[in-house]
Amino acid sequence: MLAAAQNLNLLVRFLLELALLGVVAAAAWRGLRSSAARLAGVVLLPAMVAVGWVVLVHGDWMPQPVRTTAQIAALALGVVALGRLGFRALTISALAGLAVANAVLLVVWNQ
Repeated sequence: MLAAAQNLNLLVRFLLELALLGVVAAAAWRGLRSSAARLAGVVLLPAMVAVGWVVLVHGDWMPQPVRTTAQIAALALGVVALGRLGFRALTISALAGLAVANAVLLVVWNQ
């Protein structure tokens, strides 16, 4: 039973990571005017977020305070992007709460 909950938690984490990339891309698309800038923003911004996430959060050699700071920064980026896309505060708060709860379970279960 616990193994199933842990696997579900990892799935939620993966989906949150994908959602972050999608939200950043959508906010870049809406925030930029020219077609070239939109294309560059949609490709480069999520790519930079993904590289930062892999290096800073998933790097086992990275000190825990750096990993935690990177996760908080990514959460803040997602919150700002959701706000720019016009999501309501309640929706943004619910998604942020899900991300925080997921992060807590990852630490508790040492995932």
